[in-house]
Amino acid sequence: DRVSLCHPVPLSSVIPYTHFDVQFLEKFGVTFRREGETVTLKCTMLVTPDLKRVQPRAEWYRDDVLVKESKWTKMFFGEGQASLSFSHLHKDDEGLYTLRIVSRGGVSDHSAFLFVRGVAGLSGCRPCVFPGWGGGPGRSEALGKGVRRV
Repeated sequence: DRVSLCHPVPLSSVIPYTHFDVQFLEKFGVTFRREGETVTLKCTMLVTPDLKRVQPRAEWYRDDVLVKESKWTKMFFGEGQASLSFSHLHKDDEGLYTLRIVSRGGVSDHSAFLFVRGVAGLSGCRPCVFPGWGGGPGRSEALGKGVRRV
């Protein structure tokens, strides 16, 4: 996998001891990209109280599986924003992405789907069809024919 994933785990027991209120101001939405492109999923938020030394924890999930930073994915959390950036998308990066902000006060989260259209002509990979994109096989037919990562 290009996105490093861990097995699903329940909310961690190591939660900051401070209660934070999190209000999402801007949220990433359903996103459509092609293989090879870059994309950043980002939320801006208001976290109160605004403490410099103690912050809630940001966790990213794809299809309910924790995402780990890798050479293809970078994460940022601070200054009122959280982001997950992909430097080179692949078909298997597609999925439902969830940002969870975890603190003693509980969990605030937001989710949206990232669709990644395959590139025709690569190892039998055929493009998926998204509304308004036209051409190619149906999405369910193309999902099983993605490029294997090396």
